[in-house]
Amino acid sequence: MPMLDIIVTHYDEDWQVGEKFFTMLDLQRGIDFSQIHVILVNDGKQYELPQDHFIGRPYSVEQISIEHGGISAARNAGLKQSTSKWVCFCDFDDMYAGVYSLRNVLHVLPTDDYDM
Repeated sequence: MPMLDIIVTHYDEDWQVGEKFFTMLDLQRGIDFSQIHVILVNDGKQYELPQDHFIGRPYSVEQISIEHGGISAARNAGLKQSTSKWVCFCDFDDMYAGVYSLRNVLHVLPTDDYDM
């Protein structure tokens, strides 16, 4: 079971917008990608993105679609699908600050001193 579900929401953005997010996620270093599961929530989009966008990624990607309900509804739908101990919310156009961003997050999650 993954340690972290990254819930990514989007509403009618073009793939080129999300491709930057997924490329930055691919570039993360110092982590075990089997601990990462991405839940991509299509908030009212008429179709899911083609699965070939996710072939060869070092982490799993699951897509779900909901009727347009806004960011809160999309995040709640992602939470319902989540099976990991931890979740992180991102938008389709978000970026990680550096290639060790997720390593830093995953390093502190198991520590009892933090409540994130």
